[in-house]
Amino acid sequence: MKKHSSADIIEKLAIADQLASKGFSQTAICGQLGISVMTLHRWRARSSDSADSELQRRLLLENSRLRDAAANLVLEIRALEETRASPAPRRMREDERDNKAGHNAQREPALPTEA
Repeated sequence: MKKHSSADIIEKLAIADQLASKGFSQTAICGQLGISVMTLHRWRARSSDSADSELQRRLLLENSRLRDAAANLVLEIRALEETRASPAPRRMREDERDNKAGHNAQREPALPTEA
């Protein structure tokens, strides 16, 4: 039984794809590569599984990031809605500010208390 390295397998699969696109039969492709038809099928299955698992991993990661972003946006929207729904602080008119300042100035200083 001949062992092939991962690099050899990838290279031979690329050659097999090129030959298949040119119209060669699987038997002719395998004969040229020096492998059996079953080995070619097994290699293709493994390579597609690894490519699918990598794609799935990347999609799960992206999905997780998008969920986090959506959750953060929902929190921001709720905070903005709460801010908008709460009554705005009443602004003092200029003459009210002057009266308040004058009222504080007229107040007698507090007497010290004995302990």
